[in-house]
Amino acid sequence: MVTIPYLCTRSGRFYFRRRIPQFSTYNMPVMFSLGTTDHSAATRLCVQLTSRCVAFFKAELARCVASVHRMWMVKGMAAAVNKFMIGIIT
Repeated sequence: MVTIPYLCTRSGRFYFRRRIPQFSTYNMPVMFSLGTTDHSAATRLCVQLTSRCVAFFKAELARCVASVHRMWMVKGMAAAVNKFMIGIIT
């Protein structure tokens, strides 16, 4: 039998269980019932949820990197303006 990542079972019910990247040592994993006892239905749902989670995590990572980059650029521009203003005053 093939093992499906992030699919687990408890008391005959199937659950999706996934740790959040970069927070796996600090937080509990995301875990919720797939609402079925049928293995094939649970597998199908788990594969769909896994692909959506991967897309979400990639999008969030890109958003966070862009935000940090913007902050870095603003900080650099602020330093340049300060140097310019000091040059004018002195």
